[in-house]
Amino acid sequence: FATSMGRGLLAAADEDTRAAVLAEPLPRLTPVTVTDAGSLHAELDRVARQGWAVVDGELEIGLQSVAVPVRGRDDTVVASINVSMSSGRYSTAVIENEIVPAALRTAEGISADLRLL
Repeated sequence: FATSMGRGLLAAADEDTRAAVLAEPLPRLTPVTVTDAGSLHAELDRVARQGWAVVDGELEIGLQSVAVPVRGRDDTVVASINVSMSSGRYSTAVIENEIVPAALRTAEGISADLRLL
């Protein structure tokens, strides 16, 4: 719940799985960790819509990461890949316009290979 990969996987999970995770106590790992189930549910909906997740300082202060889904043969999310960096190293514009598209291209290549299996 506090990582970009975890959010990406939770965003793609069925509603029962998502509800079960959000029903558990969510520990505050840093001062900025989102622990409110309602807020996290809304964030997971946003991640599902946009197709990628970004987390900054929620797992560890100073750590920012972006994750994108890898899809299997039936188009379900089977894995996630991420790019981690120091918080503040890249602007939001660079993350959204350069890092995310590169990660999405990489994930699509992996997904295409998985469809061949």
